[in-house]
Amino acid sequence: MSSPPNILDSVDRHEVYDFGVRFAERAGEELLRAQTQGDYEIEKKADGTDVTSTDKLVNEWLIEAVQLQFPSHGVLGEEQSVDQNADVLWVVDPIDGTRYFIGENSPNNEEFTFSLALSVRGVVVFGVVLAPRLNKLYVAGEGQPTRLNNEIIQGVNQDKSHLNTKYGVMHWLRAEPDLQYFSSQFEGKANNTRMGSIALQFCRVADGLLGFSAFPGRNAHDIAAGLIIVEQAGGRVTDLKGRKIKISPAGNYGALASNGYLHEKVLYEIKNHRAAS
Repeated sequence: MSSPPNILDSVDRHEVYDFGVRFAERAGEELLRAQTQGDYEIEKKADGTDVTSTDKLVNEWLIEAVQLQFPSHGVLGEEQSVDQNADVLWVVDPIDGTRYFIGENSPNNEEFTFSLALSVRGVVVFGVVLAPRLNKLYVAGEGQPTRLNNEIIQGVNQDKSHLNTKYGVMHWLRAEPDLQYFSSQFEGKANNTRMGSIALQFCRVADGLLGFSAFPGRNAHDIAAGLIIVEQAGGRVTDLKGRKIKISPAGNYGALASNGYLHEKVLYEIKNHRAAS
C-alpha cells in the first residue's frame, strides 16, 4: 500500500523511523519501571475499563515530543489527542493490554505493549510495537520489511486452514460484531490465544505464531501500528467486512489481520454468523 504523494516530502523518513523507535524504547523503559515498582495509579474510564497514570504520562510525553520535532503533525492517542484531523498523524496506544500491565486476571503480567504508528491521510506508513517484558520490538515502514529485534521477518504463517491453526480473537459484552462464537465453534479444531494486547496479536500474525487475529474494536490506536507490521510481513489486514482500513478519529468496523490465505474464510465465517444472529 503506497502513501499519498508529497505529504512526507519535507520529512526525512529516516527521521520518522528514528523518532518512532527511540520513543518506543523510552516508553518501554517507563512501563517497565512503573510496573516493577508499582509506581502508578489506576482509574476507571467511562466505559468501565482501567487506565493508569502511566498511560496518561506516556501519551503526554508523545504529544510533547511530536510538537517539538514535528510541529505540523497531529496526535491521535488513546488518552489524549492534539490536532487529530491533521494530514500527518501519530497514532499511539501507551499501554495496550492494561489489565496485563496491572496483573489483573493474568497468570503473568508480560503481555502488554506500547504501539505507535504514523498515518498520512489515513494510510499507515510506519509502525512500531514494543512488548518490553517479552523483549520484542517490531518495526515496519512503507517499502521496508517488518523487523523483529532488527531481524527481518521472512513471512507470515502459511497455514491455509483456519480449522488447523492458532488464532487470536477478542470479544466482550455488547461488542459489534460479537466474536465470542469463534471459541466454541472451533473448540478442539483450533487454538485460540488469550493474549491481552491486540497489537501483540497482530505482531504474532506477522511473525507466524498466529494464522489470524480478529478484533471488534473501533479505535484506530488499537490497530494502526499492527496493520503495517502485518502487511509488510506479507499478511493482510481489513476491517471485519473486508474493506480497506483508513485511519481516522471516527474509527473502523473492527479489524482482521491474517496470513492472507485465511482471510476470506474468516470473513465468510463472520458474515454468516452475523446473518444467522
